[in-house]
Amino acid sequence: MTECPICGRTNLGGVMCCELCGAKSGQKDEHFESILRNPGLIKFPHPPSTVTSPHPAIRTQVEMIGRLALNDEHQFVLDGKEEFLIGRADRLAGIVPEIDLTDADKEMVTSRRHACITKKGDSYIIEDLGSTNFTYLNGKMLSPKTPTKLDDGDVIRIGKIYLVFSKVKKN
Repeated sequence: MTECPICGRTNLGGVMCCELCGAKSGQKDEHFESILRNPGLIKFPHPPSTVTSPHPAIRTQVEMIGRLALNDEHQFVLDGKEEFLIGRADRLAGIVPEIDLTDADKEMVTSRRHACITKKGDSYIIEDLGSTNFTYLNGKMLSPKTPTKLDDGDVIRIGKIYLVFSKVKKN
C-alpha cells in the first residue's frame, strides 16, 4: 500500500497514479510490467478479423467475438449479448455479472457493478461504471462513465486482477 503525497489516499501497491486524484506516484506497476515482459504469463491476441485469400479479389470476412482471458484456465467469451457486466456476484441483491470476478477477487476490491463491456458492431467498448477502485486499461485509469474502445491485446486491471482482451474466430 502506498499513500498519495497530494491527497493522502492509501492506494494499492504498485499503482502508477493515485486512484482518487490521479497524481503520479513515480512508481511503476511492477506486476503489469512483468506481464508485458513475460508473454508466458498471459496468452496475447489472435489474428485480425479479416482473412485474405491468396487471390486479391476475394476476401472472406470471418465473424469474430471478444474474449477476456483471466489466465489459461479461466476465460470469458463475449458472445450472445450486447452488454457484459464485470463485477462480483451478490445473489441477494440480484447482481449476477456475466464476467464474475468473485472467486478471483480475494481482497474484494471489485465493485458488484464495476465495469461494462458493450459490443457495437465489430467493436467492443469498456466503461467504468463509477466503481470505487476504478478500472485501468493498459496501465491508465479510465474516467468513470467514459466508453473506451478495446483493441486486441489490451490489458484491463480491476484491483489486482488482470484480464487480456482479444478477438477470436466464432466457432
